[in-house]
Amino acid sequence: NGVFALESNGLRILLRIGFGKEGSNYAASYRSVLSDLARELPDGTEDRIALHQRLRSHGLLLCKRSKPLCATCSLRPYCRHAHREG
Repeated sequence: NGVFALESNGLRILLRIGFGKEGSNYAASYRSVLSDLARELPDGTEDRIALHQRLRSHGLLLCKRSKPLCATCSLRPYCRHAHREG
């Protein structure tokens, strides 16, 4: 198993759907999410790249930091943020 690169969009999505815990800073949140995610990650490099790309795209288009488009999101049933927004 290789390393899984995670950028801010993916981190935000994974925190919102229940992986890891929001830490006191970005690094703490990052470590927490990767720790929770480790057992769920696909084994293959190509699958990990595809997951990274999907998370990044989803974060850029729908799961934005401010004003996310929760009403149109397929992850809404799993998302803590969407349930807070009503």
